[in-house]
Amino acid sequence: MPRLNIVAAGLQEVRWLDLGETDAGKYMLLWSGLSLLHVQGVAIALHHRVAASLVTWKPLGPQLIYARLRHTCGFVSVVCCYAITEIADDTDCVQHELQRISKHGVTVVLGDFNATVGANRLASGVSWDRTLLERRMTTA
Repeated sequence: MPRLNIVAAGLQEVRWLDLGETDAGKYMLLWSGLSLLHVQGVAIALHHRVAASLVTWKPLGPQLIYARLRHTCGFVSVVCCYAITEIADDTDCVQHELQRISKHGVTVVLGDFNATVGANRLASGVSWDRTLLERRMTTA
């Protein structure tokens, strides 16, 4: 991440227990997971330059974590989420938590939303024969 100059990243399926924060080289890791099983879990990695502006962070379950950062123009809220496809729809939970976040400042949502796209998928009654990537591969 340092080579690419990434200062904030959302991580999914980290599989760490409970919640916590730790230093990992040039990054601070904030995570939220289950208390007994090494499954699911989300984390936010913040470069130490950015971590110095951390105001607060809050785990919102094993699939959602929130961090609030001070910025020269106000505040930036970073939300990292992980939607599981086999379990009930998590859209309502994510939407509910996003509405609870302060409206003052910028909100960035990172995550794995498990969107279904690709060959033979139906969306709004339209059959998608190929994804954009598949089309690019066949035309190259």
